[in-house]
Amino acid sequence: MGRLALLNREVIKRLIHVFGQSIISAVDGSIDRKELSKLAFSSSAGQRKLTSITFPEIYRLSQEHFALALNQGKTVVFDAAMIFEWEIEPDFDVIVVVNAAEDQIIKRAASKLNTTSDDIRRRISVQIPAQEKKFRADRVIENDGNIKDLEVKAEKMWKELKPIK
Repeated sequence: MGRLALLNREVIKRLIHVFGQSIISAVDGSIDRKELSKLAFSSSAGQRKLTSITFPEIYRLSQEHFALALNQGKTVVFDAAMIFEWEIEPDFDVIVVVNAAEDQIIKRAASKLNTTSDDIRRRISVQIPAQEKKFRADRVIENDGNIKDLEVKAEKMWKELKPIK
């Protein structure tokens, strides 16, 4: 949903106003997500500004998708690292936190997002601490192994949660 939110003209206009023209790619005129992240996650204030601009559109788009899926009798899984920061946990029946050692999180996220460890550390520093997220979650999966281990744990939890309506 985040990528879709960055296509909204009003969101783009507000992001440029707050973070500057450097967030626009010279190649195609789209948001340069890496540059935006660098600027937004350089401080708590930057992260709050980014969230205040993008979150309403992300959540509006999500709600449209949720409604469509639920009307079709489907279960909805919303994958978002910032549920607690956005204060939307009451909107969900179950919140599952996937946790790992911080060094693993940094390594995995830097690889996935094609960025530096320092960038990931900055992003983590403006989020609610992992311990608090674990405390507030309904369930926690410890992601301390490889992807296959995680799949097994997730499948087990999915089977446990599936009857919940």
